[in-house]
Amino acid sequence: MSTDDGTPGSDRASRSARLTSLDGVRGLAAFVVVLWHAFLLAEPHLIERWGPQTRAPGGLHWWLFASPLSLLISGEQAVVVFFLLSGIVLTLPVLRADRFDWWAYYPRRIVRLWLPVVVSVVLAIALLLLVPRASVPVDSWQWRGNAHAVDVAQAAREAGLVSFAPTINGPLWSLSWEMAFSIALPLFVVTALVVRRWWVVAIVAAVVVVDLGVAWDLSPLKYLPVFLIGAIAATNLDAIMAAGDRIGSRRLHRLLWWSLFAVSGLVVTASRISDSVAGPAAALTHVMSALGIVGCMGLVFLAVGSVGARKVLDAKPAQWLGRISFSLYLVHVPLMVTLAYLFGWDRWGMASSSGFRRRSRWRRSSRVSSKHPRTVFLVARADRPPFSITGGREPGEGQMRTLSSDPHQVVMRRPCSPTSSVANVSSTSVPPTRGSARPPM
Repeated sequence: MSTDDGTPGSDRASRSARLTSLDGVRGLAAFVVVLWHAFLLAEPHLIERWGPQTRAPGGLHWWLFASPLSLLISGEQAVVVFFLLSGIVLTLPVLRADRFDWWAYYPRRIVRLWLPVVVSVVLAIALLLLVPRASVPVDSWQWRGNAHAVDVAQAAREAGLVSFAPTINGPLWSLSWEMAFSIALPLFVVTALVVRRWWVVAIVAAVVVVDLGVAWDLSPLKYLPVFLIGAIAATNLDAIMAAGDRIGSRRLHRLLWWSLFAVSGLVVTASRISDSVAGPAAALTHVMSALGIVGCMGLVFLAVGSVGARKVLDAKPAQWLGRISFSLYLVHVPLMVTLAYLFGWDRWGMASSSGFRRRSRWRRSSRVSSKHPRTVFLVARADRPPFSITGGREPGEGQMRTLSSDPHQVVMRRPCSPTSSVANVSSTSVPPTRGSARPPM
């Protein structure tokens, strides 16, 4: 089989085998998001323990937040990877089918996105009711980025995926864009096919649109072009894989792949580095935020092109993370925040780690409980990614992930208002948390 431009391609089975690495990418990206929220819980304590100087170059906060090591907690950029994966995996079945069944696609896709979301909102509400959320002694993401009480109207908006700034279950903001893309999929596929011959120009134009969206703070311009880039990649998948084969055949292929990984990682974290130097409102920071998409594209290309990267991503740990990534994305923030309030302000580490452990135990118990079989069925379905490259299921829902409860305000800078949140301020003065007020791009 060959593509229209004559580039040799593999057969479908071989290509699908290579794409299993994307399940690993999804799993690792979901884990990065968990680390990002753990950092948001820990950030005020880092400032309290080490003082404001920890933000200076060389300080612990700087190394975690504003150095190339911040790739490990780049939750904002992880959402870009998820959107890219959605664009790829939703478009591929349309291209492969002789006659794609849109009538069957829409109800399956909407139900498989919406039903686990409803379950996660019910869980988040139950946790809100079970564990009171008293004010905390500093202005933090734990307090300002998450709901303090149940708001029925807000819960309905979040369950319906029509809230782009959720507080009951913060991760759902990105699923609202997933739903929008899923509904508009025919338009994205047609656009990707039209620009297929000029795909490089189209991707550059999409990155420019994202840059404008970041500068103007227009969410549709920031997020929807990322899905289009994924769709364009799907229409040129054979050529992309052939490019990976050509790199792999070179004598210095290991050096080339490691160089791609290093450069992509630097581009992904460039906006954080710029933030620490020039500030979050600087034009350079906005440009670097948009160019982070290019770094994410490089990482995805590495995942499908490099034999070494595929071995890592096809290994059991990464594939296991890929299998649980959807439910991990849906429930980890409500669990972590609830545990932070339950254990107390000074035990943030227990909340950060226990959220993941309890999530794993919840996954296992959901499969064996029989007390409420229908509820268990819904939770077990939410536990599985609604799409796996090799599972033969409908594409796209597996990449459900979160950044913060508000994509436009990851960590708040403003000091606490004495009338709004802090009722029992400790005698020790703790500076407010620092972070980027820019959107998660």
